[in-house]
Amino acid sequence: MPSLWHFKVPQATRGATAQAPGEASGPTHLHIVHINGTTVSATDFVKLFTEKTFLEEEEYTGFLHPIDGVVAKYGLTKPLGYVMWFFGTTPSWMIMIGISFISRQIMSNRMNRRIAQRAPVQPPKSD
Repeated sequence: MPSLWHFKVPQATRGATAQAPGEASGPTHLHIVHINGTTVSATDFVKLFTEKTFLEEEEYTGFLHPIDGVVAKYGLTKPLGYVMWFFGTTPSWMIMIGISFISRQIMSNRMNRRIAQRAPVQPPKSD
């Protein structure tokens, strides 16, 4: 779904203040405006910025915020991107075969442990 992301980046601080020089002084505000890709025109974009209608959309402050989110703060954007890329390019049948192999391995190990825990069967006594 096409969308327009509007970032309001805070002013960088200068000089010796409470923050390091060049560090942003506050959170980066993000408003995501979803657009109908079949009927959008240039006047719609002009209206978004002249009338500031993007501010009507709720500010995104979620887990995956590209600058202030938890994933970005811990430096996990690249690993998450690679994981998403892997699942996006891998065919679903290949993932299902992998899950099947893993689950069969787990169940096989459980069955072997159960068999080993059972008491050994005594051979019948011959009198």
